[in-house]
Amino acid sequence: MTESARHLRDEIETLGRIAAVLADAVDPAGALMPALELLGDRFGMRFATLTLLDPEAGETRIDMASELTNEQIGLGRYRLGEGVTGKVAASGQPAVVPVPAECPDFLDRTRRGKRADTSFICIPVVIGHDVLGTLSADVSRKPEAELWDDARLLGVVAALLAQAIRIRRDARRRQAALAEENRDLRR
Repeated sequence: MTESARHLRDEIETLGRIAAVLADAVDPAGALMPALELLGDRFGMRFATLTLLDPEAGETRIDMASELTNEQIGLGRYRLGEGVTGKVAASGQPAVVPVPAECPDFLDRTRRGKRADTSFICIPVVIGHDVLGTLSADVSRKPEAELWDDARLLGVVAALLAQAIRIRRDARRRQAALAEENRDLRR
């Protein structure tokens, strides 16, 4: 089996595992972190990060990430159009940053460092025409064409996660509405 065929087989197997994790979860939103962790385990994608868009605030915030501390997650806020993540959220278009240290739009808000041996990929998470957030990861530095192959794979994962993200977002909105209604009833 050629290296290319083996890599394709691994990609398909991992996508199948992510789909199975989502399908088997009682709460699909609860399967998001295991899916992010699979990206690191199977593809060496470090700091797999999911941001969610808050249209009212006009920003995207890190919701969860593999390998980041809670403090680092709290730092990950980007106005629409700001930095690579904010631009991807605003445009709905993926971005590949071959050398983050040479890219002024790579803000490194989470303070994980701009390593010379690492590239950055950021993909919009979209349902229909609605951008829900972004999915990003650090990958080993390689030729740009190979980075776009990784971006394609990350795009498939983003599509798999989109429904779970929407379910989670809608559940949070319902909880907030119920909490507000309870406060009103108490008054």
